[in-house]
Amino acid sequence: MPTKKNNKTPEQFLELVYVAELFHLEPNDLQILNLNYTNFDSKRKLLVLKNEIEISLPLLLSRYPGNLEINTVKEGRKSTSPLLNAPTNSDAWLIPGLSTTFDSRPVNSLRVIIEKLFSPEGCPWDQEQTPQSLIPFLLEETYELIDAIEGGNCNEQIEELGDLLAHIFMQTSLSQLAGKFSLEDVVEYVSRKFIRRHPHVFGDIKEKSPEEIEEQWQNIKTAERNEKNINGIISAIDSIPKSAPALSRAQQLLSRTKKTGLTQSITSHKQQISLIEKHFNDEKYTQTIELLLWTAILLADEKNLNAELILRANSNKYVKQFKKLESKAQSENKKISELSQLEHQKIWDNLI
Repeated sequence: MPTKKNNKTPEQFLELVYVAELFHLEPNDLQILNLNYTNFDSKRKLLVLKNEIEISLPLLLSRYPGNLEINTVKEGRKSTSPLLNAPTNSDAWLIPGLSTTFDSRPVNSLRVIIEKLFSPEGCPWDQEQTPQSLIPFLLEETYELIDAIEGGNCNEQIEELGDLLAHIFMQTSLSQLAGKFSLEDVVEYVSRKFIRRHPHVFGDIKEKSPEEIEEQWQNIKTAERNEKNINGIISAIDSIPKSAPALSRAQQLLSRTKKTGLTQSITSHKQQISLIEKHFNDEKYTQTIELLLWTAILLADEKNLNAELILRANSNKYVKQFKKLESKAQSENKKISELSQLEHQKIWDNLI
């Protein structure tokens, strides 16, 4: 992958020409590390000039094995050294391109393999893929991993976790090729997020109870949503994925809106769920729910209806009604729990 221009000084260009001639590099071979654009191709030779050697070492060690033999040059003398121990006062480093035949155990090995698949010399099928075209396969691998975890088979878990990890590398490789973001961007973001959300572990906050930690977590997530908010309207349910399975999404919507103070009314559904109410505190409660869910699916199938799409549509109606309620509460400078029960009931009436 060619690097972007980094406006080198005339002295740096002379240094570049000198090093290129010393290593007998052809222009097509030349890939120069630019710390302003770190999406380099680890399968090609990488030239690191002296001003960027020391500062780039953490990045290089995240992309290459520490024992990888590299070429170094100092005052016209060439030598080789493992990357981890290479002299940082060198005039330049030349790092060889990685192949797929080296130790496959380090995580970075998988990255090299996936990047090779998407490269011009890689797999024709992979080269045709887009982030969107890989979504069905990503979902399939996720479900297979869940099956493996629930089955308790370690070998199957290793296989399915590997498949899922490969998909993460596929998505970041495609984004990197498009110049959007890299794996390092993803790792940096999630690392900072987990540190930020656990001040009781990484900060100076005193020990908290599980309940206090849950409240703190929710407060931090709310603050994060506020920072991301552009339009000035923040909904408690915006972070629930629209593409989640319909049953899971519906339950998340109900759980999240309940925390806002919304009354979970079932007055309008008394007749349909009388069986549930009868066994509410009964050991048969779970079986009753199972029976009702299964019966609903059977009824949908009998009429050639898609139960997933029906529930998804109803969830979308619920989102629309809840956001209306949120807007009303915001306009009156109230919490949802402070609105009248009549206002709460409108949500459920509109779902029937």
